[in-house]
Amino acid sequence: MKNADRKALLLGTALASTLLLGTLIAPSPAAAQVTCAINPPNVPAPPGRIEIINPGDSIDCVNVFDRNNGAELEVIHLETDGANEFITLDNSGNLTATPT
Repeated sequence: MKNADRKALLLGTALASTLLLGTLIAPSPAAAQVTCAINPPNVPAPPGRIEIINPGDSIDCVNVFDRNNGAELEVIHLETDGANEFITLDNSGNLTATPT
């Protein structure tokens, strides 16, 4: 009987380890996101400003271009309106805002 308990314990430990490892390395589910690529709605080609307001999803914005605000207040304006809608912004371009 002592042997059976040890085997059951080892099997349970191995199963728990496998499940834990599987959840840690499994890919996360894909989420639809609005991007700041050139020419989605309201994103003019450089050097224009970027504006995305309430797209109905998260915003993942990567800007590599030099941009300026023209006659607007902001060079980049990103806004969501729902729970769990996140904004990520990575910028490596020069941003120039001229007061109006």
